[in-house]
Amino acid sequence: MKIGEHLYFAPGVRFNQLNVNDPMIIQHFHSRIEGYYLIPAKILAEKEDYAFPATLLLASAIDAIARDDSRPARNRERYVGWLQIAFPCLATKPLAEQFYDDFRCGLVHEARAKNGCVFTTFIGGPVFVENGIMAINPQRFAKDVFQALDNFCAKLKNFPDALKKFQNQLKKRFSTRAFVQLKLRNRI
Repeated sequence: MKIGEHLYFAPGVRFNQLNVNDPMIIQHFHSRIEGYYLIPAKILAEKEDYAFPATLLLASAIDAIARDDSRPARNRERYVGWLQIAFPCLATKPLAEQFYDDFRCGLVHEARAKNGCVFTTFIGGPVFVENGIMAINPQRFAKDVFQALDNFCAKLKNFPDALKKFQNQLKKRFSTRAFVQLKLRNRI
């Protein structure tokens, strides 16, 4: 996010202050996902009329975390596989695939929940399926996504190989952007 003259990796963390090799990158990544996705999603989810954008932000946050916590694979396989591991409410492949197809892809690509799926606060858990129709409670699902982010960051802290892989992925992803940003800085 660009604010004034500065480009931010996360709220309060400028790209030019970022050191991907420092273990603090875990906290910075946590702040990025929490600040740009999860806190706004939680605020939106508390207002029933904003379940759609709340769930869209949650689905996008899952994309961002799964990208860095999974084996290299096509997006659908990576996302579905990570849902099964990170979310008990979506532990089976059919449920994870339904969430991916009907919510994630529906919201991102078609601006709708597909196949009759709905948002509701009238279910006690984050996800409920009846007669093949999935219902998402964005307030409860947001709690699960917060927990999944915390679990991912704990994994990075406790497993040096996972941290190294994560750091290498970030280096690849942001190295060209940082160079372009430096060139554009003089033009904006």
